[in-house]
Amino acid sequence: MITNYTSEYLQKTLYCILMLVTAVSAHSQPRLVSMDGPPFGGNPQVFYSPEGQPNSIYLGVQSSGIYHTSDFGLNWRKVANICNTYQYIRPIGDSLLMFTSESNIIYIVDMITGDVNKLRAYNRPVGYGIMSGDTVVSILRSGLAKSTDFGVTWWLDANGLPTLQDSINNIIRSIAWNGTDTYYCDIEPVGIFRKRITDAVWTLVHQTPGIFYRIEARDSLVFIARESRVEWSSNYGQTWSVLDSTINNFFGGTYASPGDYILADGAIREFHPQSNSWSSINSYGYAYQTIRLQNNSLISGGTLGGPFVSSDGGNNWDNRINGLNNSTVNAIVEFHGLQLFGTSPGQVFTHQNDSWEELVNSPYSVISFQQCGERLFAASWYGISYSDDGIQWTDANCPGSTIRSIVCIDSNQLLATDYLDGRLLRSLDGGRNWSYTNATFLLPRKVFLTQNGTLLVGDLNYIYRSTDNGASWTPVMNRIEINDIAQRSDGRLFATTSGGHPTDGVQSSTDDGVTWNRVGPASLVNASYIQFDSHDNVYVTTTAFLGKTISSSDNGTTWEQLLTNAPSYENSSGYDNSTLFIDSNDYLYHGLTYNGLYRTNAPITSIDETSPSILIPNNINLTVYPNPFNNSTNIVLKLTKYQPFQLLVYDNLGRQVTKLYDATIPTNTTNIYWNASTLTSGQYYLQLQTPETRVIRTLTIVK
Repeated sequence: MITNYTSEYLQKTLYCILMLVTAVSAHSQPRLVSMDGPPFGGNPQVFYSPEGQPNSIYLGVQSSGIYHTSDFGLNWRKVANICNTYQYIRPIGDSLLMFTSESNIIYIVDMITGDVNKLRAYNRPVGYGIMSGDTVVSILRSGLAKSTDFGVTWWLDANGLPTLQDSINNIIRSIAWNGTDTYYCDIEPVGIFRKRITDAVWTLVHQTPGIFYRIEARDSLVFIARESRVEWSSNYGQTWSVLDSTINNFFGGTYASPGDYILADGAIREFHPQSNSWSSINSYGYAYQTIRLQNNSLISGGTLGGPFVSSDGGNNWDNRINGLNNSTVNAIVEFHGLQLFGTSPGQVFTHQNDSWEELVNSPYSVISFQQCGERLFAASWYGISYSDDGIQWTDANCPGSTIRSIVCIDSNQLLATDYLDGRLLRSLDGGRNWSYTNATFLLPRKVFLTQNGTLLVGDLNYIYRSTDNGASWTPVMNRIEINDIAQRSDGRLFATTSGGHPTDGVQSSTDDGVTWNRVGPASLVNASYIQFDSHDNVYVTTTAFLGKTISSSDNGTTWEQLLTNAPSYENSSGYDNSTLFIDSNDYLYHGLTYNGLYRTNAPITSIDETSPSILIPNNINLTVYPNPFNNSTNIVLKLTKYQPFQLLVYDNLGRQVTKLYDATIPTNTTNIYWNASTLTSGQYYLQLQTPETRVIRTLTIVK
């Protein structure tokens, strides 16, 4: 019989053990610290300003999140961490409603707690959506759905519309609200329909076959973007005329916007209703996707560089990116005492004294670096460049453009992969001039030279091997998307793949790339970058564990999840790692696409090897997201071995809070939703117990 005293003793013992593991890990493991990343405004896709608040703007940035400014773009603050392609955002009280590219999902974000709720629109695929007053309208494949309770209940609004089809015919591309009393929608390839709020049915007001890209309305004005022109109406769609016939290229998001401006051909044009004409303005940036006229100023967003503001009709522009997301760091190298960072989009940066400096005339959109003797090469989406000091750069004579990697065979001979062309390039004069070889591959990402002089190429489906300097190639491993190949000082090769099959993940070879075998658990899939520290431990970035870095000191048999404070994102676009690098002092750098660069605050080898660490068993994958969280979180457990297990939660005093699971499950993935709304803020401990192992995760509730 267990007495109260015994029970209390066991609780305190468990509490001490948990605190010891947490304390030792916190003090012994380096943590990632944000370096902010080279400045870059991202890809703004949609603006919204609440009525009566001219300095308040909400901004959707692709692959980053929702940002807000209260001072007209001088400073931005992230309010929602949803990485997606944004189509529409509106504040609703203390929440944000947003339509994204994620089919059938409308997001509601609580801006106070940060909680994210997903609403399903009418249980059918949903496209672009808008709000008019308290009414939410979304596009379905069968018509338009409306909701007046922010997506909880819906009804179909299709009276008067032709029968829609799940095909390229009879589909709605976009909808518009004129701000007062009228809706418009385009149905391809029929024409434009209109419905006032007092109407019972939709009316065809412009029968015009063809492809539509966007419809916008303001008061009595209506604009529609077509394949090769813009049409407009000044009387609620009763009559229509074609605007400047030289306007082309609307595909991919060129919109008419409120105000007398339109985006066309990736630039901004001003519309003059009195003369029915257009004029181009002195736009700044690249491939504009959104524009607003506000505070007597233009504010626009381009794909490469963030929001820009002009107060003089577009003659001069001010780039306002303070607080927005950062440029993506794709490559890092140490060269002649410098640390160089290749960004996309952007040029090469150096980082000294906590500040970034962009190197003028350095290569743009660098994907990787390769040192060959005393010369440094940069592979980019625009070709190959080289430098002898890291500061001054010269473009090589290279017929290729989408260069992903370069390898140095000797001081004169180099090879490079042209990703989209699918061929290898060779230089025989130290990298100044390049020409294509006869070898062809499918989207080759990596070319690598082993210690024995063997060439390896990883493409979309295979690793190929050549022992005759690239004259002939033999496929030696069939996997999906070979991302990286690296070799340790003892000769062992490692390769990472992006396939989701249990045989994918991290591969290893001990015979110079002749044969390959998967290492680590079957759950270790979607691996990307490989690095080694000074002790020859291997490090890999992977989306299998929420975008974290994992390491192995036993040739990949077991893996430890490191740097648990690494940024990760709960969103449909996954956890996109952009780079992994370990410098000569064993500091680890971890980059995330559009979400900055992080570096450890101490050498990665400073981890106390005798301290407790939680190893990821070969047959278990346990993840929790979001974490920290407010009221609820998701626990994903994947077992590759049929076995009983318990899933328990303890508080800081070692008391069991709840038992989430106690059963035997087959070898599959189990998703557990935990509602912790009755618990107070603080740290809790999730314990997975099986007959063979125990795994503990720290949970943080913030209210």
